[in-house]
Amino acid sequence: MGVELHTAGASSDWMTDPAPLRKACGVLRVGLRQAEDGQTSVVDLFQQGCLKARLPRPQRAGEADLVVLNIAGGLTGGDHLSIEVAVAAGARATVTTPGCERAYRSAAGVARIDQCLRVDDGGRLDWLPQEMILYERSRTRRRLDVELQGCAEISIVESVLLGRAAMGERLTHGCFSDFWKIRRDERLIYADATRIDDSFGQTVACPTALGGQAAMTSLVHVGSDLVVKRNALRAAFAACGGIRAGASVVGEVLVARIVAPGGRELRRALVAAVESLRHPRPIPRLWFC
Repeated sequence: MGVELHTAGASSDWMTDPAPLRKACGVLRVGLRQAEDGQTSVVDLFQQGCLKARLPRPQRAGEADLVVLNIAGGLTGGDHLSIEVAVAAGARATVTTPGCERAYRSAAGVARIDQCLRVDDGGRLDWLPQEMILYERSRTRRRLDVELQGCAEISIVESVLLGRAAMGERLTHGCFSDFWKIRRDERLIYADATRIDDSFGQTVACPTALGGQAAMTSLVHVGSDLVVKRNALRAAFAACGGIRAGASVVGEVLVARIVAPGGRELRRALVAAVESLRHPRPIPRLWFC
């Protein structure tokens, strides 16, 4: 396993330098493969800047658990995160985060997040970060590119909380864009684009958008038995009150959406959905810390 760590040197005049505010940048590249004993292990790791990876003890034999940390403490205008995860044939991995990511108010520019996931034939990846919280006047652009080979499987969950509910915050201005592409054997099988821009509050309140809901999740699964999994998701959603949710099979992809008044209702439905997809594998421990 090769590990490269790069730390930028600190300037002695950082407190008085009149130049524009420093921006947080992070790069993380991780490669995983299946060893001869059936265990999944990291064979390539590059981390730079504010992005770090941790490998806690896996919850199931034969799988790897990876935790992605942004030690900058959040995102603001001009920040840039780049994450690449490659899962080789036969390997099994779950990626999550230690807590909610925060997109703070942006004084200038846009915070960018570029995520590239690759799963080879026979591999499986569960991409399960915890929610992102958008603050008032935050500006965030996220892009997710997925490359699958052969019968690779992947589950992707991305959740967004619109404002800090505990403080009574409701977003009225800001920008959030989210663009996904999934390809199997270089063939596009799924694409999705979301954009909410000023005036943010008016867009969110629109009945054809979120209908005033303050939390949302997009869930996508590519794998086998999609109809069975769709029915399990629908049953899980029906048992959760206070949300609006649905699941459909679109071509080779299972797609589910959840919108809820706040993070608590969203998390309850999200846990039920992920449990139904991962059964009998458990939810990542960090989701309950």
